[in-house]
Amino acid sequence: MVENLNAYQMTFWFCALCGTGFFLINTVLSMVSGVDTDLDIGSHHTTHEGIGSPDAAFQLISLTSLTGFVMMFGWIGLTCYEQFHLDPLLTFLCALSAGFITMYLTAKIFQSAKRLASNGSVFDISQALGKVAVVYARIPVDGKGQIQIAISSLTHELDAISSDNVVIESNTHVEVIRILDNATVIVKPINKN
Repeated sequence: MVENLNAYQMTFWFCALCGTGFFLINTVLSMVSGVDTDLDIGSHHTTHEGIGSPDAAFQLISLTSLTGFVMMFGWIGLTCYEQFHLDPLLTFLCALSAGFITMYLTAKIFQSAKRLASNGSVFDISQALGKVAVVYARIPVDGKGQIQIAISSLTHELDAISSDNVVIESNTHVEVIRILDNATVIVKPINKN
């Protein structure tokens, strides 16, 4: 069968099969490992601006978008040449157009997916400093209790120690005056009138 193929058909078959193979391998690796297997070529930082921004041209060129380009170039080229019997130049132009459209759409999809990522789950305890919290579990004289504190619209529970070595009862409003470690703060009661 390979002997019956001309150079045009062989090029399209090669692109279609290689592109599809890389696409499937990339998809399986992403699903199994949960790791982003994509490489951004030419840009080491992301931007929140649209495709029209200066860095967006480099975001268009990634492993996933290049794979999509090669895959669609091959399949559309084969379809136009073998099914629709278009002349080679028109077939090449259709395949090239389909490849670039796929590349652009892939970049837009990944750009939209990156916007869905939220850093709201990342909690930096230093943000608690100076904030008012409510005692959740009683804070003893020489031990730890717990407070509930709202930071970035999320409620967090932290271990707390009294700054004045006094008992602080549940439901008392306190101010975080110092950070002890990644999970513990020092608080003092405040008067809520």
